[in-house]
Amino acid sequence: MGEGWGEGNFYCPAANLVIECDGSQHFTEEGLEADRMRDEALAQLWLMVLRFDNGQVLRGEADL
Repeated sequence: MGEGWGEGNFYCPAANLVIECDGSQHFTEEGLEADRMRDEALAQLWLMVLRFDNGQVLRGEADL
């Protein structure tokens, strides 16, 4: 997905889709800004990012 941007939790190249399962570190001011910048960079690569918090995933609320 681009050097320096880490890895997505799930990536589907056929759909140009990155799915992220975000833990608590993503909900700090710094984490939110980093995610915003990363999402914008991925959008420049024609990748759509879907974000779910870990609680949604664990409770089965992250319906796609």
